[in-house]
Amino acid sequence: MNDHVVAGANLSEAWARAFLRVAETPKRELAPLIVTITTPFGVQERPDIRAVVDEALAEAGESSVDTVAGTIFPKSLWNRTQPRAALYDRYVRIWPRIKKVPQNRRGTYFQRFTSFGDQGLNQLEEVLRTWEEARTAGRGHRRSALQLAVLDPTVDLVHLPRLGFPCLHQVSIVPGADGCLTLAGYYATQTMFEKAYGNYLGLAQLGAFVSHELQMPLASITCIASVGILGQNSSVTKKDSRAAFCRRLVAVASAAS
Repeated sequence: MNDHVVAGANLSEAWARAFLRVAETPKRELAPLIVTITTPFGVQERPDIRAVVDEALAEAGESSVDTVAGTIFPKSLWNRTQPRAALYDRYVRIWPRIKKVPQNRRGTYFQRFTSFGDQGLNQLEEVLRTWEEARTAGRGHRRSALQLAVLDPTVDLVHLPRLGFPCLHQVSIVPGADGCLTLAGYYATQTMFEKAYGNYLGLAQLGAFVSHELQMPLASITCIASVGILGQNSSVTKKDSRAAFCRRLVAVASAAS
């Protein structure tokens, strides 16, 4: 089972280890794959590894790390000095433009966090407000209620060979007894090349937002994939291309940061 678990304090290095571990398997997949990134000092990255990833994604015609992360949490719209309602309002205003992007035709993760289903439920606000009200009243709270759903069975359970969205099905927010916060995202399938780095970053940025609003330090984020597959792009599915990318990644990751 240890082959299925990766942990570290640096997001870039954790992703690189997870990617290479999947790349080394005979079928280029691991089920499950669990990656935990500790964040006591914020989100730590290696610029050299990040540059390799973004360059390879651009060459393959895939979305950048920041673009993928932004589907989970739109960091550029968040101003820490303003009430969180300002973030929601900004997203609503630009949503018509976001949904015109073909990859977003079924929605984005943040859109489902803040406007779920026909009633447009802002789950994120409900989770934050519920915890705040319980803390103000001096009473305990059922932590199992602090969940953000993505999968909507009424629209997502369709008989198609490939849907593309949503791969992330749920996010759990866990205020711990030690006063620290942890966050976990649950994926049905995760592509390590096209999406995983951006997914880790997006979850970490969502965690930073929740941490700020609940005034609790973020201890870690965990990404649990029922199956982690290397990718669907020829840049990693073809043997020669995969080998070349892995050699480059190993060389950079092994260098001193």
